Amino acid sequence: MKLFKKVLREEVLESVLIELSENIEEDVWGSNRRFWNPRLLSNNLGTVSVKTISDKLKIKVLDSLKNILPKSNNIVVQMYVWDTNSGISIHDDGSHVFAATVYLNKTWDANFGGWFIWQEKDEWKVLLPEYNTLVLNDEKQNHTVTPISHQIPEARYTLQIFGKD
Repeated sequence: MKLFKKVLREEVLESVLIELSENIEEDVWGSNRRFWNPRLLSNNLGTVSVKTISDKLKIKVLDSLKNILPKSNNIVVQMYVWDTNSGISIHDDGSHVFAATVYLNKTWDANFGGWFIWQEKDEWKVLLPEYNTLVLNDEKQNHTVTPISHQIPEARYTLQIFGKD
């Protein structure tokens, strides 16, 4: 697992947050309950809402990350809204060339859950979501996200980037 801080330029982050706020109440979101493999949902009772970002914004995001992301013939960039009790069970992103997460909440309290946990060899490591930090899985490492607390003041927001071939 590779970690990168302050990955998106401020103007790109601003564009991402504007698109998120303009779409948050629109009828454009899918649900993880409909298209995630059922094994990813075990032990997670909440819902993650998913929306592909606009083509214009995708170009800006990928340009900002061109020196970080591995090459791929097809890259998908989506916004995720992690509601209360949502998380994801242990998996390795095996169907993708790579997977990456950019955290979008400006602050995130440790008590809110949503911890990113990954396995490196025989050791498990933990990351509290941090604004504008990217986590890159290009080695098919096992990882999980702990369930989000029911006491969060706002949902957990991420950009999810998947390289497909």
